[in-house]
Amino acid sequence: EKPSAAQSDRFNPRNRIYVRAVTGLHQLLRQRIGLVGMLAFMLLPWINYNGQQAVLFDLMNQHFTIFGLTFLPQDL
Repeated sequence: EKPSAAQSDRFNPRNRIYVRAVTGLHQLLRQRIGLVGMLAFMLLPWINYNGQQAVLFDLMNQHFTIFGLTFLPQDL
């Protein structure tokens, strides 16, 4: 049985998808929020607070420290 014309066009490797540039307010917000998030993710472990790491997520011991405040699983 021969496939229909619509079905054969669906799997044609010559039909390419071309990406175009996206501009606008939401794209700018998405980029800026992503940049701030990545910088925070990379820089927060290097900040000291009272001689200890400012942000520490110790998953093995279930111990979370954020700027001197210690959170345990029962606190959540």
